[in-house]
Amino acid sequence: MTTLNKTDISITEIVYDLMMINVNRASLLKNCITYVIRNQANKLIRKGNFSGYNVQLRMTHLEDGRYEFDLFIEDQLCLNIPFEKRTLGKSYIAFN
Repeated sequence: MTTLNKTDISITEIVYDLMMINVNRASLLKNCITYVIRNQANKLIRKGNFSGYNVQLRMTHLEDGRYEFDLFIEDQLCLNIPFEKRTLGKSYIAFN
């Protein structure tokens, strides 16, 4: 099983129109990487796969909010990264 961390594959954690995915580990290029995007209710929003160093995913169809980005290699969950979708032009105030 492949173990990954956020330095092996990084994504844009605040997304407006495009999510940028950067694969920083050369050994991953031989793999087809599957991704799943889920909302906070754990509902499947999008699923697909990619290969390559730099990938762009269009996210304009997503509603504003928080999501989970899961990465799978050979059907094994290798990495989970939360991200936030925002509409370009809206101002946000973060409340913790």
